Amino acid sequence: MLRTSQFICLLVATAAVTTASAQDTVNLRRAYKVGDTDRYKTVIQVASADNSPIDMTFVTIDKVKEIKADGSTVLGMTVESAVGKFGGQEFPVPAGSGEIAIEMDKDGKVTRQETTGNSMGQILLIARQSQMPTKPLKIGEEAKFETPGGKNGKGKMNGVLTVVGRAKKGDKLPVDCIELKTVAEGLVNGPQGDMKLKVEGKSFIGEETNRLIRSEGAITGLVIPMLGDGPLKYTITRMEADKAADKPTAAAPGK
Repeated sequence: MLRTSQFICLLVATAAVTTASAQDTVNLRRAYKVGDTDRYKTVIQVASADNSPIDMTFVTIDKVKEIKADGSTVLGMTVESAVGKFGGQEFPVPAGSGEIAIEMDKDGKVTRQETTGNSMGQILLIARQSQMPTKPLKIGEEAKFETPGGKNGKGKMNGVLTVVGRAKKGDKLPVDCIELKTVAEGLVNGPQGDMKLKVEGKSFIGEETNRLIRSEGAITGLVIPMLGDGPLKYTITRMEADKAADKPTAAAPGK
């Protein structure tokens, strides 16, 4: 039989392991509610034909449009403003009037992504990389995913999500976050045919709300009319929101 002191030490050690395990596991599933709204600023930089940088800044509004009877969620993204800058001069960017649609099933898997706008809307959709882990993951753990890449059913993106770790509140992060790395590649329908893309980025998800706070990365293989097919860099930042949106939200249950 264990002596009393040995038994106490064993209990303490077991509790420490359990606590560490809980702290190292995160659930990034968000519990959506109809009407939830967020505003984001997306800055996209691409090189022109003569290698001069072109900056485009979009302000978008994300809204939860519908929660279906089967538990799936429909999100809508609309462009509030779009402006470009080249050679010190600003110019309007035609972002289209259509709504960017994202649909997720009850488990959080993205099942539909499309835009009725122009190619600028498609860039916003690709940069957003809406797929989050569908189950709790330990820090350092990976999860594979697949998302649709167009309307004809042929295009799709295959990727890997990795939970990098925790990121404390700072200059670029207004709240404590979980850092997530995304690497994805595959075929996406474009205005001039299918494009073979690769997306590499990192996202910071609010630890209490599970909302996207900041994201940055690069897209290669994207062919943009009049802009060529050079690599594109993007930065997405969550803007001000109503107070209710910043309150902790219970995560969706893990499987």
